[in-house]
Amino acid sequence: MEGDHEILFNGVYSVRNSWSVLPCHEICSLDREILNALTGPDLGFQRILAAEDRSSLLPHVAGTNNWSLADENCYGVSMSLYDQNPFTYKITADPNADCFGLCKRGNNSVLVVCDGVNRGNKSRMAARSAAYGALRYINAHCFELGEQPMNTHDVFALLKRALMAAHQCVCRNVHWCTTICIAFVVPLVAERGTYAVCSINVGDSYAFVARRSKVAETEQNVPSGDGDVDVSSVEKFTVEELTITSHEFTKDIGRETGGAIGPVTANDEPLLSNLTFSLAYAKEGDIVFLTTDGVSDNFDPVVQRLQNIAPIAPNGVRQESFVNLSSLSLGDRHAISLQCMQRTLNRFSARSEETLTASSLCGELMRHALLISQDKRAVLEDEELYSNLSVFNRKTIEKVHRSSEVKQLLASTRGKMDHATICAATIASQQPETHHTARRKDSRSHVLAPQSTGDGESFSLRRFTMFSRSTLRKQNKKRSSKVSLP
Repeated sequence: MEGDHEILFNGVYSVRNSWSVLPCHEICSLDREILNALTGPDLGFQRILAAEDRSSLLPHVAGTNNWSLADENCYGVSMSLYDQNPFTYKITADPNADCFGLCKRGNNSVLVVCDGVNRGNKSRMAARSAAYGALRYINAHCFELGEQPMNTHDVFALLKRALMAAHQCVCRNVHWCTTICIAFVVPLVAERGTYAVCSINVGDSYAFVARRSKVAETEQNVPSGDGDVDVSSVEKFTVEELTITSHEFTKDIGRETGGAIGPVTANDEPLLSNLTFSLAYAKEGDIVFLTTDGVSDNFDPVVQRLQNIAPIAPNGVRQESFVNLSSLSLGDRHAISLQCMQRTLNRFSARSEETLTASSLCGELMRHALLISQDKRAVLEDEELYSNLSVFNRKTIEKVHRSSEVKQLLASTRGKMDHATICAATIASQQPETHHTARRKDSRSHVLAPQSTGDGESFSLRRFTMFSRSTLRKQNKKRSSKVSLP
């Protein structure tokens, strides 16, 4: 079934509560063989698989028996941006209450990210249960039971059922709640190489698409042999948020969006106050990525404490007039946040002269969140704050953190400490045999599969960020004047 909507590559369709008004396009048959599957941090939802699938006769869980298959074009990372106490060496707000999962097949990809509400083991279990429940439902019904969608409306119906399956999985495992965002990338029949990115979200976990383009750049200092100037093709990205309608830009509620799944209400029903369905068109080479607010909020200009902001006009030209942070509306802040993401990705391409992949996108955006929030960690990791303590335990440390001196110091620094999670997939039609060949080639070029550490950081992230958490801890004494923007 083909809708009346023209396929536009610069724009997003996003609506609350119902997908019926979104474009309806026929989709191609979806490949079934899994090429990549990944969950995290710290083994992700694999921690709950024994309880959920104990009675299952299938040789795999949630579609595959290996959830550690990652490569450059299918990647995810989750880590804590909170401080580490210099005496107890414990990271505040542990355990990491985020969870992600992604599953890539030849011509389609499914991504999910969850952020458990508040802190603690219950929060982490809620996020893991939601991610697992959603992926298990999609993989089982779409690829094992032969219920493949025929058009984008069918995809949205599948995503809504998957969201409710995630809610039920949370209710079975823990009496807590979590945010969730799911994205399903499917190929369209209308035009070869054209894809629909269908997403659903509740809460403040969001979906984005980074559109790839080539821009001609003249090298005036290097003349060619025939007297003409050389023209090189520079990779540029435009970042758009799919889940744009989940924000309440017209209300004075800051960046809080509301909404969560799990037993939120008295009747153990989810709170779907900002349930959002979104659709965007994309081409091969574009990158779809999902983040929790620990990543996205650190691109907010107010959180970053940016100075002399020069907004970019719709035609791409930077305006000469500067605006004050206090005068920015929520919509303006969101637009500048996307511009900051876009700038971060474009700087990577210009600096490294490498093609941006899903893994390097995750690394660059996480690197930004680490740098922006470093000032706050430096305050709480200063040993002088705890010099008067004779006993180091949770209560005494929290008392120091609640002191007026520490609150003033934190208020004067930029960044947001939180659990930060991002997962991404590069859109490409990839055949299994090509994939296996590429996997062997990647192993020779030292592309490392992610392995988790205690705080959920993937050690291969350092390949892209050029520094690790241990390096940041050595810079505790350095203040904002010595920390440069990425």
